[in-house]
Amino acid sequence: MYHTVILSSDDKGLKIAEEFVERYVESCHVEYNSAIITTAVMEAVKNAVQHGNGCISERSVELSIEINAEGFRFLVKDQGDGFNREDIHIDSQYLQSHRGLYLMESLSDGIVFSDGGSRVTLSFSMPGIHPVEAIKRSDILSHFFSTRVNSSSYTVHDLTN
Repeated sequence: MYHTVILSSDDKGLKIAEEFVERYVESCHVEYNSAIITTAVMEAVKNAVQHGNGCISERSVELSIEINAEGFRFLVKDQGDGFNREDIHIDSQYLQSHRGLYLMESLSDGIVFSDGGSRVTLSFSMPGIHPVEAIKRSDILSHFFSTRVNSSSYTVHDLTN
């Protein structure tokens, strides 16, 4: 069974998305992994808002979660034209662009792009959410932010402009 929320493509929609994800993840008692899961899913939502919908608040993003015995599955669908993932090369050493895709792919157990790239499904399996995997993913996240947040190569986008 899916739980779905429809979001506007603005800061209010992003806040609602974050609360929605955190509420469901924390309800499954995987708190020490919740930041990893939330980061990956929020990158998908931000990409949908910014790149898919062009920050046009009248366009919506659909965010759904399915929780079952295997784990979590998040679906993010925007109203944009989509993209072809195979056309994008990610240089994980420099990450001058495509940071969101890098994080989504590195922090999830599975990722599928569909509907011409306007829909992404992120999977997190319960067997994959264990201490060894959590530490590995935490290290990826820590390294990403420690080497990029304080450098000029990382830009925070303000969606209110």
